[in-house]
Amino acid sequence: MYHLFYTKGSELFAAHVVLEEIGSPYTADILDKISTQNAVPDANRRNGLAIVDRRNAEPGFLTETSAILLFLARNYPEAKLIPHDPYGEAQCLEWLSWLSIQVSGVAFEQVRHPDRFALDPNTYREVVTKGWWKIEEHFDRIEERLSDEWEGAVRSGYSIADIYLLVFWLWGARIGFSMAGRWRAWTRLMVKIMSRPAVRRVMLIEGLD
Repeated sequence: MYHLFYTKGSELFAAHVVLEEIGSPYTADILDKISTQNAVPDANRRNGLAIVDRRNAEPGFLTETSAILLFLARNYPEAKLIPHDPYGEAQCLEWLSWLSIQVSGVAFEQVRHPDRFALDPNTYREVVTKGWWKIEEHFDRIEERLSDEWEGAVRSGYSIADIYLLVFWLWGARIGFSMAGRWRAWTRLMVKIMSRPAVRRVMLIEGLD
């Protein structure tokens, strides 16, 4: 049993999808942005995943999306959401790390929270501009990596890396990019992924349809 605490449209959309894919019982609570920004160190008020069952794991709480995706995928190998071979798994983890750190933690954060990157408010605009440039640069890199004949972000096919990529594709559309027009290979893959029943259910739940 798992309990997901999330903000609609956040990175934890990916964790929400994985919970649907593995089919394990879970509950989910929506947290508003104001309460999470001012949250105290209390699992009942933080975005993340509370682990309540004991299937190969002690009860606990995870807050980082990439860690949650990895935990669920490894805990439910029958769902085939992470490659079984070492190189394929390493590729998958490389995607998760890069998306979490460079795309989300740096580029998007520069646009959303320039104050976290500069002390002088007079330089915030420059930080935001750099963030926009980095987002486009990262999106171009994603497109390049997906422009071959693979059926997903890794050779083995559909994985947690694809689910995590969907988060950023949706964010790109939300901030005004023409995703289908500029990043066609990425869009083709995301359209295929959005047709999956688990993804459709979560998009409806989170109002992203």
